[in-house]
Amino acid sequence: MGEKIMNRQPSMKKTFTQKLGRLLLPTILSLGFFSSSVSQAQIVDGYTNVFWGSTNIWTSGNAALGGTASWNSSSNCWTTNSLGATGNSNGPIGGGTFVMASGPANTTTNNNSGGFIVNFSGTPGTVSQSSVMQVNQVNFLVSGYTWTASGARSLTFTNGIYLTNGVNTIITASSGNSFTFTGTGVSGGTGSSLTLGTNATSGSSDYTSAIYFSGGTISVPITMNVGGASNGFAAKFSLGSQSSSGLTINGDITNNSAGPLDLTNSASGNLVINGVISGSRGITLGNSSSGKIVLTAA
Repeated sequence: MGEKIMNRQPSMKKTFTQKLGRLLLPTILSLGFFSSSVSQAQIVDGYTNVFWGSTNIWTSGNAALGGTASWNSSSNCWTTNSLGATGNSNGPIGGGTFVMASGPANTTTNNNSGGFIVNFSGTPGTVSQSSVMQVNQVNFLVSGYTWTASGARSLTFTNGIYLTNGVNTIITASSGNSFTFTGTGVSGGTGSSLTLGTNATSGSSDYTSAIYFSGGTISVPITMNVGGASNGFAAKFSLGSQSSSGLTINGDITNNSAGPLDLTNSASGNLVINGVISGSRGITLGNSSSGKIVLTAA
């Protein structure tokens, strides 16, 4: 991966591309991501790097990456230009904005989600997942993003989620719903971490929200942020697997939040917790399958 790098700008095909490959090879191998000094569509192992922007990613010549918006099959929030979109249309090939369709990689339409390495950079905001998607990889390049699901949502990955050095990413599930990541793990650079949980809402009953990683390994530390009770009712949060491939968590888990953590497994694969579990709130174990929940260091 990363041995052959292509840039779609005609004037940069040969000499620059070869030099860029030698300079950036370590970064490419770990992220599938290219330096921000390169402004056009970058292809890694057949997959194209794309960058997130809010609905104002390009207005009157003011390019900006990052921000808050919904990620779905109709939002015009993506560009292949790592410095900001070159226009409010004509992507992905031209560097302008484009709509990412949900589906496997497709060289005919060029905008199917399965053909992309997704990068969240620029000004951190809230990414509301409102469509089912499949992507090659997701990279968080700056700290402070919140990734949330507006209902029961799922994403399928080829190479998982990567957090660069020092980056904390918050992933939340909405009240009473699940956010599922399939065929993936979470890895990161030095000092990176995840915050997982849900926010308490007023209601007339207890509710359980869940984040499932179906397959793969989580190697970064996890801090829980589970909302407390409201109107006398409690929020409950589940973390676990629904896959025959199981899930391994090597990062430590800390829960000092208002609500409890339920470690759950509902498939034949094992949920293996190698990290230390600590904090002021206890845990519960919920196993409804032939698979096991294994606590090796808790």
